[in-house]
Amino acid sequence: MVLKNRRTLATTASYSSGTTSTIALPRDFLVQRINLSFVGTVVNSGTVTLVSGAPWSLMKYIRIKAVGSGSSKTIYEVKGEDIGNLNFFQYGTGCKMQESPLLTGTFNDGVQFQCTLDMRTAFNDPDDFSTAIPSYLLSTLQLEIEWDTIALGYGNNNTSLVGTLKVSLVEGIPEQNDPDFSNNPLQTTLYKELVGDSSSATTEDFSTFFNVGALIRTNFLITETSAGALSDSEIDYYTVTSGTIPLISKQNFRDSKTQDIEDWGLTSTGSALFGNAAIAFATVHPLMNQPAMIGTATPQTSTSGIQTVTGWTAVDFMNPLSPFIRTDVGNQIDGLDTSQFNVGDLTMTLYKNNASSIIRTIQITTEG
Repeated sequence: MVLKNRRTLATTASYSSGTTSTIALPRDFLVQRINLSFVGTVVNSGTVTLVSGAPWSLMKYIRIKAVGSGSSKTIYEVKGEDIGNLNFFQYGTGCKMQESPLLTGTFNDGVQFQCTLDMRTAFNDPDDFSTAIPSYLLSTLQLEIEWDTIALGYGNNNTSLVGTLKVSLVEGIPEQNDPDFSNNPLQTTLYKELVGDSSSATTEDFSTFFNVGALIRTNFLITETSAGALSDSEIDYYTVTSGTIPLISKQNFRDSKTQDIEDWGLTSTGSALFGNAAIAFATVHPLMNQPAMIGTATPQTSTSGIQTVTGWTAVDFMNPLSPFIRTDVGNQIDGLDTSQFNVGDLTMTLYKNNASSIIRTIQITTEG
């Protein structure tokens, strides 16, 4: 059985507007999760209006990059504004955060948030190392945080912000009789952003929506207005086709969100999901043993403790009857096999209600 190791790195990253912080990750063991924890202070000069995804959106982009066998690969890349909602889907509860209250006048206030970059296929299984990164086989493994400006990443009426990001790892230490993790399949989590054309009340095909060439497990479909506000009203339904074969036939967007509640266990009363106007709050992150912080919350959608995320739905291909990859530890990872697909062989078609909608996807793929 793989032994678990937890460690907090001595190297930290300081917030610096418009720059990129690079942290070299240790290459000793299997990297299962990377936890990020930010603590800072903002100086406000008046009434603050937060941007979408604040305060995580201070991190414009979050990346994990690896180099091994003479080639480099981006394993993980998401926008900071999306990481809170992504973790909500993965764990069924919100990330822990503390947000500034909306006050008038000049004052200092604390800004704190946490999030997790997860390499597991089973997000709630602490013993799942089937797709952990075998860091000891790499020549470099780096975490990159690209910082946004205070105005674009946090909100208006701020004169300065200072803060430090700490990084901790959850790792696996293979024992002598454990399988050879050098053949571990690799799980990638990668975002892509597209913009709809100027037409409305019609369908539009997105032939590059999916990254093909491996086993697709899940795509998160994220829809925003042309102004960048998360919205459930941008599209009516979506269809996924492989050539002329329908894989998902005319799935209503709101019905898809209802299905998310059952499939992803989104039943966390009191968690805050963050769109453009939602502020403050949260519960304890289930994978971070720290006390909750106080704030106020406006859930996006809540009925009897069940919540969904405005502008988000999951397009799932996970099915025990689907093709699968067998791992060194005997697990079977299922999904849509696109190993023989070319770009354009898998198409997302959206019926758009509005023109120039911003369409974003976060795709979780298993390669190996």
